[in-house]
Amino acid sequence: MSSSGIGHSKIELGPVRARLAGIARADEAGEEIPSLATPTVAEATEVLNRTARVSGADAVERIGSDYRRTMLASGLTPQILVEVQAWGTAIRHAADPEKPRED
Repeated sequence: MSSSGIGHSKIELGPVRARLAGIARADEAGEEIPSLATPTVAEATEVLNRTARVSGADAVERIGSDYRRTMLASGLTPQILVEVQAWGTAIRHAADPEKPRED
């Protein structure tokens, strides 16, 4: 809220999305072996926020995510395709008429 008690309004800039993918190895039982190369929801959300800021947004609202694992047929070494997506709405806070915007 501003000092006058009126909340700041926001401008929706539109949808923003991020998608990360990586290959993870699996053991004989088909369980994923932890790896630094496997993307996470936190990483996808960080990319989402960076993408929005580059586009002029101050923040992202209504964030959602999806994490999928798909077993790949790859001969003797089982592998898992890991796909992580994040999405939301980029917003910019409207300038307070009492205070100039600092860019």
